[in-house]
Amino acid sequence: MEKQENILVSDLRTRIQQSIKEVYETPESWAVTHRLLEFLAGETVLPHHYIAWDKIREEQLKNILERLQGGEPLQYITEEAPFFGHIYKVSPDVLIPRQETEELVQWVLDELPETGKLLDVGTGSGCIAISIALNQPETDVLAMDVSEAALSIGQYNAAALNAGVQFICQNALDETAWPAPLTALVSNPPYVPAIEKESLAARVRDYEPGLALFVPDNDPLLFYRVIATRGLSVLPPGGRLFFEIHESLGQEVVSLLENLGYENVELKQDLNGKDRMVRGLRKA
Repeated sequence: MEKQENILVSDLRTRIQQSIKEVYETPESWAVTHRLLEFLAGETVLPHHYIAWDKIREEQLKNILERLQGGEPLQYITEEAPFFGHIYKVSPDVLIPRQETEELVQWVLDELPETGKLLDVGTGSGCIAISIALNQPETDVLAMDVSEAALSIGQYNAAALNAGVQFICQNALDETAWPAPLTALVSNPPYVPAIEKESLAARVRDYEPGLALFVPDNDPLLFYRVIATRGLSVLPPGGRLFFEIHESLGQEVVSLLENLGYENVELKQDLNGKDRMVRGLRKA
């Protein structure tokens, strides 16, 4: 029978933080360490808790630490990521859900009417669409992505969380018709200029899908322009359009929407004080 012992969580925490200090800066290393400890324990843990430990768990931790030291994101190693109160399956085929996107979801929920139809463009893991569907069950939620691999992850998450979301495989840049009419459009589209690729953290640059990250250097507003233009034909007067944006493009996205005729355009910062979200209403 395999020998088992109990190890104090605080001791494991120190070991993990020492192992990843060259890869993650504080306080991000704390968050990664906490998520890893809860993954290993299979439950919420506190520093004074103990985790049952054996050879299998020790080998598992060593393997994960080696992969973290090589720059691989923890979420891809564990194949899961938290978002808006739920755990989502993730893979290198989808972006890792982030806290600032939770803020976008909350803004959408604060402004959506109780019923209607919403389309999430570039859904990836489905975290935006699924969160809206779970919290606004009377809304008909659709989710579009060009990647079949990403859609399979989104569909898995919707089924696992019992969320009523319809998934569509379609390139947002194609001329193919979109569902209409809609009450709202939401998108966290590719927005990182290709020239910034080398400045990104290696775990983003080397592991997250470039298809969901990068836009041409000469046209950083490509997806915003295409989606907002489509919005003029699929949204009714007063219909809402929500974007997550590159922090350096706030005023440009605002100007784009205003020039297209959207009204009540608002630029909103995230909790870190960075320009992160824009909302506009189709003119009545």
